[in-house]
Amino acid sequence: MTLGEIENARAEGQLETLLAPVSSAVSQWPTVRLNEASAYYLRQGQPVLVPHAPAEGWVQLRESCSKTTGFLGVGEIMEDGRIAPRRLILGGREL
Repeated sequence: MTLGEIENARAEGQLETLLAPVSSAVSQWPTVRLNEASAYYLRQGQPVLVPHAPAEGWVQLRESCSKTTGFLGVGEIMEDGRIAPRRLILGGREL
């Protein structure tokens, strides 16, 4: 993509269409889906225990509810099996 194409997109109000979702940076990582209660505690900085999560490593965190599956950020599996939040994206919803 050239600078001119970016400037044209900006002038046409289409700059956002050129951006990839934040979660695309970790799309190859395992996904852990959290229920509403677990997502709440994770947002407070608390590690949570999630059934069927990977045994180790880093994971992408998504909140599953009836309307959306929003990207929350990334977490790391602790030695005791809980998932600790490491970097969270708060605010908007990414589908």
